[in-house]
Amino acid sequence: MYEPASFGVFARGGRRSAASYQTSEYLPGVPAGSATNGIRHEDIMALTFPDASFDVVITSELFEHVANPWAGFSEVRRVLREGGRHIFTVPTVPGTLTASRDQQPPVYHIDPLRPEGIVVITDVGDDLPDRLKEVGFKTVVHRLPPSSPVLEVFESLAV
Repeated sequence: MYEPASFGVFARGGRRSAASYQTSEYLPGVPAGSATNGIRHEDIMALTFPDASFDVVITSELFEHVANPWAGFSEVRRVLREGGRHIFTVPTVPGTLTASRDQQPPVYHIDPLRPEGIVVITDVGDDLPDRLKEVGFKTVVHRLPPSSPVLEVFESLAV
């Protein structure tokens, strides 16, 4: 199991319950695959793991911050074994297609590693499951009750 976050809720629980659980952070200026202060550095757009390394990849509120989310999704597919799953959340803008926020006023999300927050690069739309077919995923969207902290959880099967 792999989660490119070392401080999130999944990471804390995963370390306690999974036999093999790898976490990382994106740390600019640190060589990919190396560690700083016990934290492994990985760039989701160019992971250093071998092909088919994991059964499960979990990401939470990550892909809206990635310069090229499709490269990142392709890398997740590459490191998943056939039949593996990418379970993830990403904020969506209902009724729209996925689009870059380039030329729009910046929007920031809270980030435990960056006090200034982290900029949103992509607004994710309703077309996400169809776009993920292009990188080798069959995706199901699990809709949660309006009272939930997230409204959708995506489950992508590596096909």
